[in-house]
Amino acid sequence: MSIIKGVLKEERSRLKKLAIKYKNEIKKYPKGAVSVKKKGKYSYMYLAYRQEGKIHFKYIGKMSSNQVQELMQQVKLRKKYESLLRKVKGNLKEIDKSI
Repeated sequence: MSIIKGVLKEERSRLKKLAIKYKNEIKKYPKGAVSVKKKGKYSYMYLAYRQEGKIHFKYIGKMSSNQVQELMQQVKLRKKYESLLRKVKGNLKEIDKSI
């Protein structure tokens, strides 16, 4: 049984380091979600985020601009890391129960 506990402790340590890495990656990307608003025949992109309990919209630009495409990619990466972090936290809970 001590071998299994040792393996679980190593895995817990690895997962904690991974969680820290994911949290640092998440901090690099903008908070919020992409919001598209249509005015006339043009579509404009805004970044919607919460600050002090209120929802704010930050204008990014027209949908065809490079800045919009870059921001969409950043938001997508942030969501990917948030998903990975949730999985790591779930695995940590399971390991803590086992130990």
